[in-house]
Amino acid sequence: MAIFNYGIDCDSEDVASALVDEISQTEIYQDGLDFEDERVSVSSNQALLELLKKFSESRSESLSVEVWPEDMEYDEAEESGDMEYHNYG
Repeated sequence: MAIFNYGIDCDSEDVASALVDEISQTEIYQDGLDFEDERVSVSSNQALLELLKKFSESRSESLSVEVWPEDMEYDEAEESGDMEYHNYG
């Protein structure tokens, strides 16, 4: 299964902290899970998108998600059009 980098913007630092807790308790692949302020960063597979959708729905929170291939830098993915955008909530 392909691995992607995720940048997840949350409504508050409390939501970001709760999301980190939620992700860390799952059995899906994850690497580099961290958050700063309202942004969560992690490398994972596509199964994370479903977890983010469920988290957003269950907590009535908005999440703005950027997804790009693990082997690309953020700017490179954005410039090449390989960046995906997802919004939940």
